[in-house]
Amino acid sequence: MSKKVNLSTINANFIESLSNYNVALSAIKNAMEVKNSAMDKAMEEENKVKENRKKAMEEGKSADEAAAMYSMEPVITARNKAEEDYKKAVAPHKKAQQEAYVSVSDSVYYAYLLTIDKMSMDAKGQLEIKKGKKTEIHKVERNFKSEVRAFLESINVSSIDNDTALNKAADALRTLTAGGVKSNKPGEFLKAKGMNAFKDLFLRAFMHYSVKRNVLVINEDNTVKMRKFDESNA
Repeated sequence: MSKKVNLSTINANFIESLSNYNVALSAIKNAMEVKNSAMDKAMEEENKVKENRKKAMEEGKSADEAAAMYSMEPVITARNKAEEDYKKAVAPHKKAQQEAYVSVSDSVYYAYLLTIDKMSMDAKGQLEIKKGKKTEIHKVERNFKSEVRAFLESINVSSIDNDTALNKAADALRTLTAGGVKSNKPGEFLKAKGMNAFKDLFLRAFMHYSVKRNVLVINEDNTVKMRKFDESNA
C-alpha cells in the first residue's frame, strides 16, 4: 500500500479554479509591483519638493510662499492615480480569488487557529475568536489532520485509507501553513492570520505540495494543469 495520498483523481473543476486563482495571484503581484514603483517615484518627488521648499525658506521666502512655489499637488495626484490604477488592475482577479477560497472550508481555518494560537476548546468543543470588541463562538468538530482529509475528499481524492499517507499530507500542509503574523501588542510575537490570508496560504501550500509530488504543473503563463499521471509516482 502506498504511503502517499493518491492525488491522481483531483476534480477537474477544482484544478480549473486553482488555475484561475494562480493566474490571479500573478496578476495581483504584478499590479502591486507597478503600484510600489509609482509610490517610490512619488516619494522621490515629495523629497525634492521638501528640499526645494527648505532652500526657498533659507533664501528668505515664507513657508506659504515656498509652498506656493513648490506644490505637493502633483505628488498627491500621482499617489491617488497609483492607488486607483491598482484597484482597477486587481478588480477582475478578486473574483477568482474568492471562488478559490470557497474550496477551503472555514472549519480548516478554525483547526489552524487551534494550532497557531495553541488555544484550547471548552468542554463543548467551542472556540472563542475575538474580533475587536466582539467575540465569536465556533464549534470545532475536527483537528487539522481530519480537516485535510475532508478537504481532499471534497476535491475528489477519496481513497485515503492509509493513515500514514494522510499524516504525511497533513504534516506537509501544516508545515507550509505554519506560523502567524507579527503582533503589534507588547509581549505578543505572533497572532493568527485572518481567514482569507490563511486560505490564500493553504491554496498556495497545496499547489506547492502537488507540484512537488509531480501531480500538478504550473505553466509559464501561471495556469495550472494535471500532469500526465504515472501510478508509480502515487
